[in-house]
Amino acid sequence: MDIVVDVLEAAKNGVNKTAIVYRTNLNFTLAEKYLELLEKQGLLENKSDKYITSDKGKVFLAKAKEITMQLETPLPKIKEKKMQNEDPSSKIKQMTLQYEAPIQKTQEMILQREAPIQKTQEMILQHEAPMQKTQEMILQHETPIQKMQQMKLQHEAPMQKTQEMILQHEASMQKTQEMILQYEVSMQKTQEMKLQHEAPIQKAGEMNLQQDLLMERLIREITMRRENPN
Repeated sequence: MDIVVDVLEAAKNGVNKTAIVYRTNLNFTLAEKYLELLEKQGLLENKSDKYITSDKGKVFLAKAKEITMQLETPLPKIKEKKMQNEDPSSKIKQMTLQYEAPIQKTQEMILQREAPIQKTQEMILQHEAPMQKTQEMILQHETPIQKMQQMKLQHEAPMQKTQEMILQHEASMQKTQEMILQYEVSMQKTQEMKLQHEAPIQKAGEMNLQQDLLMERLIREITMRRENPN
């Protein structure tokens, strides 16, 4: 009862849920339940995330304050009023009963609302337990896979370096082969030039040899003529 009055009083000028929580000293879960219930009863209105006490709620709040003030009236005054007229006390009792009736219904509705919520929470917990186990199994399964991937990367690193060294070696071999081909071509040209150079020398040698033979023959003839003039 006091909580309902506090909520309606706090929302008279329009406030958000956080302000209601601080003014009524409730937690957010319980405050949300009271707000939903009072909104369904038409005592609160929700406008742009702000709760404001409706006209019906203001009437209810005024009656609740009136009853509270009457209940808090000092005992001597009650006795005086009772002595003056017994009817007001009976009216107060009736008003108290009328006031407590919707409060009791509100509490019953809250309990009825909390029962399925509690069951839902239990079902969620039961559902989350196997999900948590599944996640743990997935993590346990992923750990060796991750290690295998790391080992694969560690194994691939030297393989990649080896391939790079092989490519560098092949490039060096290709350059060496090109240099050998260039050297062979140069040697072949040198041999051709040598042959071209040796050809006239050989011809000159042959001509010198013929000249020597001719001179030798002339000398023999001259010698023979000297020895035999006739």
